[in-house]
Amino acid sequence: MSKESLLAGMNDKQQEAVLDTEGPLLIMAGAGSGKTRVLTHRVAYLIEEQGVNPWNVLAITFTNKAAREMRERVGKLLGESAQEVWVSTFHALCVRILRRDIEQIGYNRAFTIAGTSEQRTLVKRILTEQNIDSKNLIRGQSYPQFQMRKMTYKRRRCIKNRLPVPLRVSWQTFICNTNVN
Repeated sequence: MSKESLLAGMNDKQQEAVLDTEGPLLIMAGAGSGKTRVLTHRVAYLIEEQGVNPWNVLAITFTNKAAREMRERVGKLLGESAQEVWVSTFHALCVRILRRDIEQIGYNRAFTIAGTSEQRTLVKRILTEQNIDSKNLIRGQSYPQFQMRKMTYKRRRCIKNRLPVPLRVSWQTFICNTNVN
């Protein structure tokens, strides 16, 4: 695909974004303004015109829907080489990196990510094991949110807030041992 065909139908700012090949690029614009088109054409321009290896390109977005749309459009522009481009959501990218490299930090790559209800169940179980009253938890908040509120509240009163060591150890041990087969 030629440079001219990649830029066809774009305004000056869109063309500038496609042709700006030095470093990362963040595009912020309203709905329907052509963000996905600009990003996908920039990816194609980097690979087709600038000789960048497809596996060295990362296109990242927030939603699965947007990532799917971007992946499809990059595929239409690049064909087979589109398979090597990293088009992803932030969450999926982090999971992919963890699955690839987590063994380097001593964890099993067959890990699972706990959903909200699983997190609550896990925290309640640990609190029960540690004889800590779970009624102090605020309904609807995740454990980290609760801890941040608790820490902020206690800091205001100049009281040190530290989780008991057994709770920290138990939490760590549970996370480590959930994936052992």
